Amino acid sequence: MIVHEYIRNSHQTFAEKPFNDIDSMVLTQVLYAKIEAQLDAKGIDRTNPGLSIRDYFYAEYFDDMFNDGIADEENLQLYAIISASRRYRDIKIKHVAAISDPVEELQFAAATFEIDEQTDYVCFRGTDGSMFGWKEDLKMAFNEEIPSQASAVRYLNKHYGEKADSPATKLILGGHSKGGNLAVYASFMADDTVRSKLVEVHSFDGPGFKNTVIERFNEIGSACEIVQYVPQTSIVGMMLASTGERVVVKSKASGINQHAAFTWEIENDEFVKLEKTDSQSLFFDRTISDWIMKASEDEREQFVEVLFDLVRECGVETVNDLKELPASKYMEVYKIYTKLDAENKAIVSEMFQSLFKSAVWAAFPEKLRTENSEKLWSSDKKSKKEK
Repeated sequence: MIVHEYIRNSHQTFAEKPFNDIDSMVLTQVLYAKIEAQLDAKGIDRTNPGLSIRDYFYAEYFDDMFNDGIADEENLQLYAIISASRRYRDIKIKHVAAISDPVEELQFAAATFEIDEQTDYVCFRGTDGSMFGWKEDLKMAFNEEIPSQASAVRYLNKHYGEKADSPATKLILGGHSKGGNLAVYASFMADDTVRSKLVEVHSFDGPGFKNTVIERFNEIGSACEIVQYVPQTSIVGMMLASTGERVVVKSKASGINQHAAFTWEIENDEFVKLEKTDSQSLFFDRTISDWIMKASEDEREQFVEVLFDLVRECGVETVNDLKELPASKYMEVYKIYTKLDAENKAIVSEMFQSLFKSAVWAAFPEKLRTENSEKLWSSDKKSKKEK
């Protein structure tokens, strides 16, 4: 079964059947509904409204709650089932926070679900439909800390730190995609008072971190168990270095569509686990890892800036804009590229050439990769020296 079927068949409360990892994943999908839009429309304080999951299920707000252009219908259907579920419908949601700032290139959202009197589940939202939200994600490849990560730490410290008056003594953190990354990051960087309450952290196909950030994590030390769930053809979850235990989950979908957690298979209240990711995931992991390793941090940053400048020049601000981009606009993107100054044009060209080489290289068997690594990249090193 998949998550929709799991919810339909889960009629026990948390008092009757304890909170589990499937429930954690379910709540990460709940937060893809922009419940803050409904609170704002009703003039209700976001901080602690005391509303339950089913209190947000009003059709007149659906257009504002499900408008990312990313699995909106699936998320709406999921929310409808959850709102009717005896297990989930009465869960109280508090501390709703959402910030979208295109100037700061910050996209962040979080909320807390009351599991019982002692336990709170803090959930961080994944990337929404804004282009600046996606750009912020890519900054993980060259920044020690991105704005949403700093926001996640502030959120925990504010509501569960030394000066907070929360009755919760146990905290579980979770998130899907970017939200999983934020959950892991905050679990290391939050105040000691917060860390003393942590029970477990769940990242559902969330990307990893730069090696320097992982080194910092290792110095700090984990305050609890961290589990990263990835589908068998994981792409997002294989980006950058990870920390904690990795669990591979079987999905009914294929390719990048496996990133959607509602395609993951469930049996006997557990994910259907596999021994390892498949060859496609390994190919992508090798490609991106090799590509990133070959580029300096300055090159990565410049590439991201130029790439998103090109997109913005074509009037693309959201995923929906990108989907509706007419074919004629793609030629316009190329024309804008040809007018770039020599330095920026060279960065874009070299990065795409490097990506192609990395993809070819990733297709080689491990033995050939090891024996011929210097040969493949020697031409790159030579050409860069000549420049």
